Amino acid sequence: MKLKLLFPLVLLFAVRLSAQQDCHIYDLTAKVVEFDDSTCQFYVKLNFFHSGNSDFYTVSGNGTGYGTYTYAQVPLILGPFQAGNAPLTFEFAVRDSVYQDCFDVAGLAVAPCGGPSCAINNLQAEVAGDCNPATGTYPLVLNFTAVNPGNGFFNVGTTSQFIGTFPLSQLPLTIPNFPASGNNFDVLKVCINDHPDCCAVTEFMAPPCGEEPCEITAIQVEPGDCNGDSTYHLWINFQVVNPPSTQFSLWGNGAFIGNYNLSQLPLHIPNFNWDGQGPNDFIKICMAGSNTGGTSCCKFREFAIPDCLLNDEPCHIYDVNAIRTACLCGQFFVAVTFNYENAGSGGFDIVGSGINFGNFPYSTPQPVLLGPLQGNGNTYYEFVVRDHQNPACRDYAEMGIVECETPVSDPSTGHTMVISPNPATDWVSVVVISDQHSISGEATAAVYQSDGRLVREVTIPDMSNFRLQVSNLASGVYRLSVTGASGRYDGSFTRQ
Repeated sequence: MKLKLLFPLVLLFAVRLSAQQDCHIYDLTAKVVEFDDSTCQFYVKLNFFHSGNSDFYTVSGNGTGYGTYTYAQVPLILGPFQAGNAPLTFEFAVRDSVYQDCFDVAGLAVAPCGGPSCAINNLQAEVAGDCNPATGTYPLVLNFTAVNPGNGFFNVGTTSQFIGTFPLSQLPLTIPNFPASGNNFDVLKVCINDHPDCCAVTEFMAPPCGEEPCEITAIQVEPGDCNGDSTYHLWINFQVVNPPSTQFSLWGNGAFIGNYNLSQLPLHIPNFNWDGQGPNDFIKICMAGSNTGGTSCCKFREFAIPDCLLNDEPCHIYDVNAIRTACLCGQFFVAVTFNYENAGSGGFDIVGSGINFGNFPYSTPQPVLLGPLQGNGNTYYEFVVRDHQNPACRDYAEMGIVECETPVSDPSTGHTMVISPNPATDWVSVVVISDQHSISGEATAAVYQSDGRLVREVTIPDMSNFRLQVSNLASGVYRLSVTGASGRYDGSFTRQ
């Protein structure tokens, strides 16, 4: 198929490229909030400034994706996270969903649970000048906050090279000759002297250092026939000046498509996904850097979708509703319903509050039951339903903070209820034990559904040890409450 240059799209490309250049995410900070000494759990508050961005951003770090959010959700609370017996180091990256080079990174050190320990918080690195090609170095200004350092000195380096030891009193510190790695992004590592476990690492954009700039030119994009599922054929060709390698990466409408070799040009994409948002789609091309993990140059190109898609109605998800059940042992379930039109063939995702609840086909019976979730009085719950193929096709419902009533039979009081087998099919055996007094005598056993409705109530001769028939109960989670002269004891079981 012969390619042709779409000259009318040059202006659209210039507008999109300008938006890419104007997007800024900066001054990202990460702070520990709501640290619970009893559970060693905590939440992290992310705050940052932004401009020239798209509608959404993603949060990731330490090999984990924490979800997609709107810029109205700044500052953002993530969690809960679990503290351990040793210091923990986290890194959070906030990245624009469309403009992948628009991001910022913040490090966070968390002390061990149970007592104060050394930590480095809010490590920041700022390039203070151009790179010197003769030495392969450039000036860098670093700053951070030290918690319980134990001494007045810290070590500076990269992940593979030691630079020097400096006093904390010199912060903010200028390193006049920070070594360039040759990548687009360099890494700074800081450790408190004589505390190898008290460290923080941050990644930042490095200045160019003596190499001829790479440039992608003569981009040609030609759409082809539709496939009948909101995808179509697409042919791509371009030229590269001073390519750092023979490899390039391709994105379509913000979603990664794949890695390819320049020898594959012109490239045919047989199932390019329409974003469902209008008459134009866009691609992003990035050349792979000369070093692992680097990228040297990128270009965006916006183009008109094929006519065979213009008569299709866009995807629409609306009227998302989330209703929670009554609490059961500090937990609850959420029933999600919604309406949709012209959805994609990849089903829908439900995400929210830093949780990915999964991907579901649109044929899934509604309501969709999620949980169990913790009613800890700290987590702010929201539920976003989005089309898997077209993430911009979405709607959401907010539930807010849920606080469940503390159960009567808390194991910390010395009361224990053992229910077995669990899950059960026909019968469950129940044993109630107390470290404070003997348990015996007649009692009432009540079984409740997860929404709080009473489904059975029986009198038992000895509350300390009895059997209960469950074969006539529907499959699900139930709460068992036993009340007698010595008090009330709660537990839960699952009927298969």
